[in-house]
Amino acid sequence: MKTIKLLTTAVLMAATSVAFAQKTKITKGDFTELKGQTEVNVVWDYSEAQVRGGSPFATWKAMPEADWLQKIVDKKNEKEAGTGDDWKKRWEAAKPNNFESSFETKMAEMWEGALVKRGLDNAKYTIRVKVTYMDPGYSVGVSASDAWLSGIIEVVEGDNVTSSLTMDMIKGASAAKSIPGMAVVAAIEGATFEKRLGESFEKMAKSFHAKVLKKAFK
Repeated sequence: MKTIKLLTTAVLMAATSVAFAQKTKITKGDFTELKGQTEVNVVWDYSEAQVRGGSPFATWKAMPEADWLQKIVDKKNEKEAGTGDDWKKRWEAAKPNNFESSFETKMAEMWEGALVKRGLDNAKYTIRVKVTYMDPGYSVGVSASDAWLSGIIEVVEGDNVTSSLTMDMIKGASAAKSIPGMAVVAAIEGATFEKRLGESFEKMAKSFHAKVLKKAFK
């Protein structure tokens, strides 16, 4: 059983991101070109990613990932030398090992008969995932905040984008939960940013298949 810490609802509400409904909008094509494909390449693009959150002290507005990461590293190193550098290594490792793998694993689970992953350079089509916004949330001491993700999914054939869509504000794994019958909530220990944001990437894949591909493949 996971260890939990109790905190008042007011504290959590002050520290938790505003809950936005996930929105999916097709901006080009209809994704029917992917019907019948048995191999689809996946590439990832963070070049335009805006990031915020990640710690109770990170109250800054969303900013380019490199700028946000440096601020987090500096703050952590100020508190304890070396911890910021270690955290940066975790963040960079989480992209292929937790975020991208969560998306690709869910795609493989839902898209039967197709191999959908990085490194299939000879596939006719490539799914390019352009991450535009990340908030990894946090679960520290007596405050917690959930993770959020936004991005653009494009289908690319050669140099041409044949279909595309946007997905905004995909919620990740909860950093806290309510206790029935009590005016308190519990911040979940062990709810790491890898887990919280990784679930956002998994939900992106799930929504992409359920809301778009299932209709395109009929």
